[in-house]
Amino acid sequence: KTTDNILVLWGTQDSFFYKSDQKTVISALKSAAKAGGSFCWKQYGVIPLSSAGYQTDDLGHNLQWEAPRQVAQDIVSFIRTGKPTKDLYRTDAPDDITAIVTEKGAAKTICR
Repeated sequence: KTTDNILVLWGTQDSFFYKSDQKTVISALKSAAKAGGSFCWKQYGVIPLSSAGYQTDDLGHNLQWEAPRQVAQDIVSFIRTGKPTKDLYRTDAPDDITAIVTEKGAAKTICR
């Protein structure tokens, strides 16, 4: 029996690990959790990756660079409680793609 506790943070404009890849990741984590571990998967951003496959105006692959305080908050919450925060983090697109907006309690998460 395992006691692993895994946190996955994913940005909607990740140009390396696409949305379709996340379904596979979540499925694998659910299977692993049946062996006794647990996980939380959390989405950052709301705008899908462009059809050209380029990050344009929301959070993507390097969340720790794009939203460092928010990633740190999720890691601290995960260490303390076993879950990331319930807050959704996204850019203020189209007005200011460098500004991170917090929507309290609106995060899309899957925890098992």
